[in-house]
Amino acid sequence: MKLVLWVVVGLLLAAVAFILLLLILRVGGGIREARRAREHAVSRQSVLTLILGEPEEIDRARAELVAMRGGVWRRAEQQMFSLLPKVSGDARERLVEIVREAGAADQARRMLNARSLVVRCRGAHRLGALGEAADVPALAARLDDRSFLVRRVTLRALGNIGSPAAVPAILASAQDPQLTRDVVSALQRIGMDAAHELRDRLAECLAGQDDHTERIAELIAVSLGLIGDTAAVPILSRALETTSDPVRAEAATALGRIGTPSAVDPLIEALDTDHDRVRRHVAQALGEIGDARAAAALGAALLESPRLTARALAAALLRLGVDGREVLTAHSSPYAREALVIADLREGVG
Repeated sequence: MKLVLWVVVGLLLAAVAFILLLLILRVGGGIREARRAREHAVSRQSVLTLILGEPEEIDRARAELVAMRGGVWRRAEQQMFSLLPKVSGDARERLVEIVREAGAADQARRMLNARSLVVRCRGAHRLGALGEAADVPALAARLDDRSFLVRRVTLRALGNIGSPAAVPAILASAQDPQLTRDVVSALQRIGMDAAHELRDRLAECLAGQDDHTERIAELIAVSLGLIGDTAAVPILSRALETTSDPVRAEAATALGRIGTPSAVDPLIEALDTDHDRVRRHVAQALGEIGDARAAAALGAALLESPRLTARALAAALLRLGVDGREVLTAHSSPYAREALVIADLREGVG
């Protein structure tokens, strides 16, 4: 009987101890959460004042941030890095100045070589946010990282830096289909500064085309169209003559996006193909340019094209205005009549 009693007492004491432990943990967690909230509020106010304040307030906020230590500074640093991609001009310069003075750039470079993929990602992101061209080689080395996530963040960082020196490293990632959008996005963010290098690389790809260079040429064509490089029209027109259908299709799309009349004749010649995807892209490009010289060629192609391609050709003719409508009206294809009916309905609704 005494043994049972002691067992019951022991269980009660253990239960009480467990409840006390839970209370202590909860109270301690609440205290830590309250401290973090206070630190967050203090740092956020200083960071926002640095960006948005009046001159006197900016000087005071800068002094407050420089004096921060410990958890308050870590939260302020995180907030500033999260805001760097969203601000520009003097506000961005002030943020960069503060974090650089605190050694954030050197720390981010060390983070690139950390064992943790999360830390490597954070280092790449921070270097991209700081936007220093001198960091391109260090970031380029991380494009061979074993982690796909690190490679993706690194590509975005290189795009954010915006240096044409990053173009060769970015193109080296073109073979990974999972990174296609990231490669194109990075090149697009570099913009016209990348155009000269992209044109030269496309010429090299067209001269010695194989499976490796075909993929690079395809993404270069996409990028040149997105940045609107009018100087690329001659090399993109040459790309229409290659044996690679994906390259021809993307070169046509790029020429349509750029929209210069000098691309019309090469595009008309490219309509003479048995590859339906290429013909659709060429038709869309001619429609975007809107030059009436393409009307007859689009009408001729409409005679011998399957449904999807025929509809693309008819849509392109509609975009040519009066000349295109005349071709559609006189055409025997059912897709010509379909396009006219749909256009009339849309105009009626409008």
